[in-house]
Amino acid sequence: METEKFKLKITFLCVLLVVLVSVPYFGIPEYALSVFIAVFIYCSLCVSWNVVGGYTGYLSFGHAAFFGFGAYVSALLYTHTGMPPYGAILLAGIFSSILATGIGYPCLKVKGPYFAVVTFATVPMLKIMFENLEFTGGVQGIFIKSSFNTPTIYLMTLCLMVLSALMAVLIEKSAIGIGFTSIREDEDAAETIGINTSKIKTLAFALSAFFPGMVGGVFSFYKLYINPSTVFSEEMSILIVLFSLFGGTMRWIGPIIGASILVTIDRVLHIYSGIIIDWLEYLPYFKKVFPYFSSGILASVLFGLILILVIIFMPKGILGWLEKIELERLKKRTSGRD
Repeated sequence: METEKFKLKITFLCVLLVVLVSVPYFGIPEYALSVFIAVFIYCSLCVSWNVVGGYTGYLSFGHAAFFGFGAYVSALLYTHTGMPPYGAILLAGIFSSILATGIGYPCLKVKGPYFAVVTFATVPMLKIMFENLEFTGGVQGIFIKSSFNTPTIYLMTLCLMVLSALMAVLIEKSAIGIGFTSIREDEDAAETIGINTSKIKTLAFALSAFFPGMVGGVFSFYKLYINPSTVFSEEMSILIVLFSLFGGTMRWIGPIIGASILVTIDRVLHIYSGIIIDWLEYLPYFKKVFPYFSSGILASVLFGLILILVIIFMPKGILGWLEKIELERLKKRTSGRD
């Protein structure tokens, strides 16, 4: 029975992958492709974040730093050295992991909210640093000349999403994954049985930064222009955590579910925000109380409400909620047999 379920899951994932690879050849509008690209980018970021945030239980609010750092590394290598784009993107991931190792070693000595605050501070710190470096273009940023079209970027981001998911699956099935989860469950107990928790946590942090760096590299070739304000975004750091918690952090599929749903909602809001805001303006005193209400504010309010509701009603995310329903169904089935 379990073997049949496993084969069915693999078949479904293979069919889904074939369909997703075929999407650019269906002649769909470029805006629709851009929505897919945004979904793939956030899926990669959330799955990678989950390596440290979900498996080890250390909630990092600084993963936008690795995304931005990767974007700059690839852009600088491509524009200043003439390195091929794919090589620049790969090195962006490697250098982001090295940066994460340097940041993680001292930061991972603190826990809980202290770790969250310290990691969150790395985003504005790097933003200010890159704004004041001459070779990075300062506040003006960098223009990138690239021949990549939107379908190519689509396939590149899809590939990174699949690879990051494969990394997460391999971690879950390996001894390293057991080490990660032992830290989440009881770090002191893990130390007493001989696990080098400091080394394991640093490894988790470095692995979680590799694909965000590569995704940032692809992003620079997608937008053709980057500056510190766009790639070192505090909002992105918060959204990565929100999307992951919404989907569920116990398994690799949870962050993908969360990112896919919420990024799609965000894009739909941008399309229909004008209509929604027009409806809201019919409410008494709405325009006087919220004179500058916009689609961005609407999305922020909605995501804030989602975060509150998830924490209260679904602390383990959608995946945990579905598993709870399945467990209750099995209990009813077994009690009915008795």
